[in-house]
Amino acid sequence: MNIKILAGLTAALTFISVAEAERPVLNVYYVRSPRAITLDTLSQANKVIKAAMKQDFKRKVKIRVRGIEERESFVFNSSLSEFYHYYNRLNRNKRKWALVVSPSQVDASGKTWITGRAQTWCWKQQKQMTLAMVNAMEVNSAGAPRVLHSIFGALHELGHTLSLSHTEDTGSIMHYGVLAYVLNGVSFSDAEKFRGKHCLRAK
Repeated sequence: MNIKILAGLTAALTFISVAEAERPVLNVYYVRSPRAITLDTLSQANKVIKAAMKQDFKRKVKIRVRGIEERESFVFNSSLSEFYHYYNRLNRNKRKWALVVSPSQVDASGKTWITGRAQTWCWKQQKQMTLAMVNAMEVNSAGAPRVLHSIFGALHELGHTLSLSHTEDTGSIMHYGVLAYVLNGVSFSDAEKFRGKHCLRAK
């Protein structure tokens, strides 16, 4: 083979490998439980997350899925203790970007809820793990579909890990009550896209 061609191919492969190595990695932890969403639903959610990162923040993201066992059946309003449980359990890589997808929470009446928690800062600029968590479900206690709501709940919490704060804009994914507006159509605002893009390109 011509030496120039070989050198060109080597350079191209090196460029690809470097680009792959620099691609942000989102570690998704799937909590196994009879109340958990299915793996097919999780795959669907991951595709939406990857598409949103590419379209809104102009960054391709790798997603690595790992299964973990449920600690206990968390009761309603325990999302904060659940959050810190998983934070302490998973905090080994000081710069890990993580999303825990755990089963929906249940209140005393048996009603299921989607809740979430996250650290609001740019994960790439931290020296510790940055965790987002969403309690996802297929349908709610009334039998209404809640996959779309769960996905947008995950996107909302991941937005916090890109340094995005809550907003009063009901058309934004970052509205504090976004799940009430999902069916109306919500998205990241231009200002949120700019901040998120800056975070994902930070060194």
